[in-house]
Amino acid sequence: GDYGSFTTGAEKIAEIDGRLKVCIAEIGAGRKSLRKAEQEVVQGGIQVLHKLRQKKLYTEVIVLLLRLKQLLNYERQCVKAREKKDFPRMITSAERYMAAVPEFKGIPALESSTIAVQEVTDSLDTMLEEAVANLTRSFDGAVYRNLLEAYEIKHMLGMMGDSVQRNFVDMIVTTAFSTLHSLNPAAVPSAQPRELSPQEKKRNQLIDLAKQMKSGDCFESSMRLYSDLAEMMATMFAFMSWHEQAKLEVVQFHAMEAMGVPIADRT
Repeated sequence: GDYGSFTTGAEKIAEIDGRLKVCIAEIGAGRKSLRKAEQEVVQGGIQVLHKLRQKKLYTEVIVLLLRLKQLLNYERQCVKAREKKDFPRMITSAERYMAAVPEFKGIPALESSTIAVQEVTDSLDTMLEEAVANLTRSFDGAVYRNLLEAYEIKHMLGMMGDSVQRNFVDMIVTTAFSTLHSLNPAAVPSAQPRELSPQEKKRNQLIDLAKQMKSGDCFESSMRLYSDLAEMMATMFAFMSWHEQAKLEVVQFHAMEAMGVPIADRT
């Protein structure tokens, strides 16, 4: 009886021991799986963060490259506009370039582009003056509109008006001086004070030449002068006609707008 109880107890103990070993093995396997899962989660998170950082970096680089490309486009537009004497585009392209270039400060490759744009900017005022002077000699409506737009962008429309007037006065005085002097080459205009401007000196010398004209040459000189100034007067008339037409177009535009005429039907 006691041996049977002992045997039964030993079997139960062996069974429990076996179960304990199985539990211990399962616990060990569970720990390994947990460590593996934890490692995968942590490493996966790190990889995700790394990829996000890379993506953000790539995006920033792409945006920077696009801005750089646009900057170089401004430089090309500026230089090409100077060749075509497209003054409004010259001004806007140069302004956009100069506004954007500080972001890329320190990039040696941009030095030549910046110098090119700066040269365009430095030459702009002289080119505008030359264009106005040429326009007063031979009027062109498209060129005039181009110049008006350029001076308006620079907020200098008043200065353009002064330049047109000054060029016309200079041309009249210069033409009259040349005509009178050709009829009386022996006439010598008096010396002028240094403090006078070139225009004032030329006007005073013109008066001197006129006073030295012989009475018999007055009619011929007048006819020659009228002939020489005729083309200039035609140019001045072209200026006035252009402005009158522009005013008429504005009035017509507002009238059609008030009547509700579609833009496509406005002529």
